[in-house]
Amino acid sequence: MRDIQATESQAAPPDAEGRTHRPGRAGLIEGLAAFALLAAYTALCLRLFPKTPSQGYVVYEAAFAVMAFRSGRVAALWAVGLSATAIAYFLLRGEGLAVSEPTEALGLLGFIAAGLCIVLTVSSLQARLSRADGRLTRLARQTDNLSALLKEISHRIGNDLGALVSVAELQAAQAEHAETRRALSSLADRIHVFGSVYRRLRATSGPAGRLEMRAFLTGLCDELRAAHLGLRPVSLETAVEPHRLSADQAVLVGLVLNEAVTNAVKHAFPDDRPGQIQVAFGKEADGWLALTVADDGDGLRAGAPESGGLGQRVMRGMASQLGGSFVLTREDGRTRACLRFPDRGPGPGRRHA
Repeated sequence: MRDIQATESQAAPPDAEGRTHRPGRAGLIEGLAAFALLAAYTALCLRLFPKTPSQGYVVYEAAFAVMAFRSGRVAALWAVGLSATAIAYFLLRGEGLAVSEPTEALGLLGFIAAGLCIVLTVSSLQARLSRADGRLTRLARQTDNLSALLKEISHRIGNDLGALVSVAELQAAQAEHAETRRALSSLADRIHVFGSVYRRLRATSGPAGRLEMRAFLTGLCDELRAAHLGLRPVSLETAVEPHRLSADQAVLVGLVLNEAVTNAVKHAFPDDRPGQIQVAFGKEADGWLALTVADDGDGLRAGAPESGGLGQRVMRGMASQLGGSFVLTREDGRTRACLRFPDRGPGPGRRHA
């Protein structure tokens, strides 16, 4: 009895290592109950079909399949053996277990062989299902652990970026030279920009690390509007098409957007001059994606801090990483910053951040 119970304990829901365990007592009770039903069915066959009781054999085979799945291989094998014994003793002609009719003996052997095949097949399938369930359980647990780890890392990165901004601003306030103060302030602004992009990146990331750019860019513009415009008479409008980009592409596009809008706010509308900044993103006729930031403020001026300065070099560097181009032009009273780059798409085998 202990052997049956120990063996049955291996056919249950998988543990963390993928092994299967069924409570032995529950499996034994199920097996005994099923065998009692088979015994009752044997008596019924003997009463209803006294001359040809083998007509009810098919029900035995179905019962073996159910027992193999519910109670395990050992209990089902016991059921096959005991059922064959009961059939030979009660239903077939002969002395005791000796079957006198060759055809009935051959039928009994076929019954046993079919029962064994059913039990072994069903128990094998059940074991495979249990192992697969165990692997799924482990994968789900690993996914949960990885998700928690990524959230913790993401939180720490956000805190570190905030600390870097504070340090840069503090150093800028303590710097003696105006040029040093401007450089440190610019550094703090760009770190803050990266932090904003990073927050939006976490908020809008989708399947396979791809971002829906409409939500990403409009959300980023909302932050820029709140941070830089406030009560100023300058509007920031968006026209963004729904496209999905990989995370590494989205970061670069977001940084260019921040840089271009920030430059327009700082230099295009002096003395609270009213105006408009328009942000557009979408696919052009040649299949390339384009981000455009246009304003109707003051045009490009020789010697201005960002006219061919660090800001443009930063944006051109990001465009180069995207495999595209960045141009800054002045036409019809509007300054237009345009980033163009190819849409890589998910692509087979391409890894996304």
